[in-house]
Amino acid sequence: MVNLIQWNARGLRNKALAKESFLKADIIAIQETFLTPSVNFALPNKILYRTDRHNSPSGGLLIGINKKFSSHLVQLQLPPSEVEVQTVRLVIESKSILIINIYSPHGNFEPSFLENLYKSISPPFIIVVDFNIHHR
Repeated sequence: MVNLIQWNARGLRNKALAKESFLKADIIAIQETFLTPSVNFALPNKILYRTDRHNSPSGGLLIGINKKFSSHLVQLQLPPSEVEVQTVRLVIESKSILIINIYSPHGNFEPSFLENLYKSISPPFIIVVDFNIHHR
């Protein structure tokens, strides 16, 4: 069994309790890390893939993979969008799977975004997302 944690952190720097949970999970996918390239953030048993925003103190994505798994960052060819997307391929028990981490900062993405995403990937995959859609 593999454990995955998905979370919109609204900033990682001061979340010490969350870091303890991250250590126990095999895969973590975080939106709104609020990290910038100059900020050091590490977890002892994880390979961290970060997508930091360079022009804003908000946003940002992170996928952390337990070091016991082979993994690498994958660049998807998607049309320009304000939606942040990060993809990592990992191998678990000789099976390859994509982990796709998505954050939509304003919740106003076009439905064609998902169509383009699905055209760019093939199963198996896990998509974790914060669409920022506010409704009752």
